[in-house]
Amino acid sequence: HYIMKITEEQLQELVCSSWEVFHHEKPEFKECDEIDDGLAAVVHLTSRNGEEYAVEFRCSRRLAIQFARTAFGDEGAEVEESFMEDVVGEMTNLIGGSILGIFNEEYQLDPPEVHFLSDVTAPRGSREFGWQLCGECGDERFELNWYEQL
Repeated sequence: HYIMKITEEQLQELVCSSWEVFHHEKPEFKECDEIDDGLAAVVHLTSRNGEEYAVEFRCSRRLAIQFARTAFGDEGAEVEESFMEDVVGEMTNLIGGSILGIFNEEYQLDPPEVHFLSDVTAPRGSREFGWQLCGECGDERFELNWYEQL
């Protein structure tokens, strides 16, 4: 059963506002394509009533590097993998927090779990895939996935 409803337009606005923190170009929303070399971060959300959800943000490695360079304020900076993980985790946290801001109930937002896509597992627990939003920035792809409890 789906408790939290959000429109595609609301979701795109939330992604764009979070995006501005880490990238100068706006994302372009389009059909989904598999991302095979990059990072994924998952943030778990739990309501006071025990309802559980998960937000997963996936992006290409090059987009993660662009996010990290913007965070450094240096477009030519060398970026360590651990900093890419931090930045992608923070992006996911911002999006998850923004989604929760739409709803009036209190939710707990767990710290992000970040992995390189070669190591990714599905969000913990038994969840049903809710929706997906995909896009590009330049030629670099990203996707945002929402999972709801069964």
